[in-house]
Amino acid sequence: ILVRDHAKKVTFVSTCQGVPEYAHDDARTARAIVAELDPEIAEHVNVDAAFHTPDQLMSLVKDCDFVVATRMHMMIMSLCVGTPVLPIAYEFKTKEVAKRIGVADLLLDIDTVTPSEAAEKLGRFI
Repeated sequence: ILVRDHAKKVTFVSTCQGVPEYAHDDARTARAIVAELDPEIAEHVNVDAAFHTPDQLMSLVKDCDFVVATRMHMMIMSLCVGTPVLPIAYEFKTKEVAKRIGVADLLLDIDTVTPSEAAEKLGRFI
Protein backbone atom coordinates (compact mmCIF):
# COMPACT_ATOMS: atom_id res chain seq x y z
CA ILE A 1 0.00 0.00 0.00
CA LEU A 2 2.80 2.43 0.87
CA VAL A 3 4.58 1.93 -2.45
CA ARG A 4 1.61 1.33 -4.73
CA ASP A 5 -0.92 3.81 -3.34
CA HIS A 6 1.28 6.47 -1.73
CA ALA A 7 4.46 6.39 -3.87
CA LYS A 8 6.61 5.83 -0.79
CA LYS A 9 10.02 4.25 -0.61
CA VAL A 10 10.23 1.74 2.23
CA THR A 11 13.28 0.89 4.30
CA PHE A 12 13.26 -1.93 6.82
CA VAL A 13 15.60 -1.09 9.72
CA SER A 14 15.57 -2.25 13.30
CA THR A 15 17.07 -1.89 16.73
CA CYS A 16 17.48 -5.70 16.73
CA GLN A 17 19.85 -6.56 13.94
CA GLY A 18 23.48 -6.69 12.98
CA VAL A 19 24.75 -8.34 16.17
CA PRO A 20 25.36 -12.11 16.04
CA GLU A 21 24.43 -12.50 19.72
CA TYR A 22 20.87 -11.21 19.21
CA ALA A 23 18.29 -13.95 19.59
CA HIS A 24 16.27 -12.40 16.76
CA ASP A 25 17.52 -10.66 13.64
CA ASP A 26 14.79 -8.42 12.28
CA ALA A 27 16.70 -7.98 9.01
CA ARG A 28 16.31 -11.69 8.31
CA THR A 29 12.54 -11.34 8.70
CA ALA A 30 12.53 -8.21 6.54
CA ARG A 31 14.40 -9.98 3.73
CA ALA A 32 11.83 -12.80 3.82
CA ILE A 33 9.00 -10.25 3.51
CA VAL A 34 10.66 -8.46 0.60
CA ALA A 35 11.23 -11.79 -1.17
CA GLU A 36 7.44 -12.29 -1.23
CA LEU A 37 6.67 -8.88 -2.76
CA ASP A 38 5.85 -8.36 -6.40
CA PRO A 39 9.01 -7.20 -8.21
CA GLU A 40 7.54 -3.81 -9.11
CA ILE A 41 6.92 -3.17 -5.40
CA ALA A 42 10.16 -4.75 -4.14
CA GLU A 43 12.28 -2.40 -6.26
CA HIS A 44 11.12 0.42 -3.94
CA VAL A 45 11.91 -1.48 -0.75
CA ASN A 46 15.30 -1.61 0.96
CA VAL A 47 16.52 -3.75 3.86
CA ASP A 48 19.15 -1.99 5.96
CA ALA A 49 20.66 -4.96 7.83
CA ALA A 50 23.54 -3.11 9.49
CA PHE A 51 23.90 -2.53 13.20
CA HIS A 52 23.17 1.08 14.18
CA THR A 53 23.72 2.81 17.49
CA PRO A 54 20.73 4.67 18.94
CA ASP A 55 22.17 7.99 17.72
CA GLN A 56 22.63 6.54 14.22
CA LEU A 57 19.07 5.18 14.19
CA MET A 58 17.66 8.54 15.28
CA SER A 59 19.66 10.27 12.57
CA LEU A 60 18.40 7.75 10.02
CA VAL A 61 14.70 8.19 10.87
CA LYS A 62 14.86 11.96 11.41
CA ASP A 63 14.27 12.67 7.73
CA CYS A 64 11.65 9.96 7.18
CA ASP A 65 8.03 10.91 6.58
CA PHE A 66 7.07 8.46 9.32
CA VAL A 67 8.01 5.15 10.92
CA VAL A 68 5.91 2.01 11.23
CA ALA A 69 7.34 0.44 14.38
CA THR A 70 7.01 -2.93 16.03
CA ARG A 71 9.88 -2.31 18.44
CA MET A 72 9.11 0.05 21.32
CA HIS A 73 12.64 1.47 21.33
CA MET A 74 12.41 2.36 17.63
CA MET A 75 9.10 4.02 18.36
CA ILE A 76 10.60 6.12 21.15
CA MET A 77 13.73 7.07 19.19
CA SER A 78 11.62 8.14 16.22
CA LEU A 79 9.42 10.30 18.40
CA CYS A 80 12.50 11.86 20.02
CA VAL A 81 13.53 13.30 16.65
CA GLY A 82 10.01 14.38 15.70
CA THR A 83 9.18 11.56 13.30
CA PRO A 84 5.57 10.34 13.57
CA VAL A 85 5.06 6.66 14.39
CA LEU A 86 2.38 4.14 13.50
CA PRO A 87 2.82 1.45 16.17
CA ILE A 88 2.34 -2.27 15.69
CA ALA A 89 2.20 -3.82 19.16
CA TYR A 90 3.38 -7.32 19.89
CA GLU A 91 3.74 -6.68 23.59
CA PHE A 92 2.00 -4.74 26.34
CA LYS A 93 4.58 -1.96 26.71
CA THR A 94 4.10 -0.72 23.13
CA LYS A 95 0.36 -0.47 23.74
CA GLU A 96 1.00 1.59 26.86
CA VAL A 97 3.36 4.00 25.07
CA ALA A 98 0.79 4.41 22.27
CA LYS A 99 -1.86 5.34 24.83
CA ARG A 100 0.41 7.86 26.54
CA ILE A 101 1.33 9.66 23.32
CA GLY A 102 -2.25 9.74 22.01
CA VAL A 103 -2.12 7.27 19.12
CA ALA A 104 -3.95 4.35 20.70
CA ASP A 105 -6.70 4.70 18.08
CA LEU A 106 -4.12 3.94 15.36
CA LEU A 107 -2.37 1.10 17.19
CA LEU A 108 -2.26 -2.21 15.35
CA ASP A 109 -2.27 -5.28 17.59
CA ILE A 110 -0.12 -7.91 15.92
CA ASP A 111 -2.30 -10.71 17.32
CA THR A 112 -5.62 -9.40 16.03
CA VAL A 113 -4.93 -6.99 13.14
CA THR A 114 -6.62 -7.72 9.83
CA PRO A 115 -5.49 -6.46 6.41
CA SER A 116 -8.53 -4.19 6.16
CA GLU A 117 -7.94 -2.71 9.63
CA ALA A 118 -4.26 -2.11 8.83
CA ALA A 119 -5.11 -0.44 5.52
CA GLU A 120 -7.75 1.77 7.13
CA LYS A 121 -5.51 2.89 9.99
CA LEU A 122 -2.55 3.42 7.69
CA GLY A 123 -4.73 5.63 5.48
CA ARG A 124 -5.84 7.71 8.45
CA PHE A 125 -2.27 7.94 9.72
CA ILE A 126 -0.86 9.15 6.41
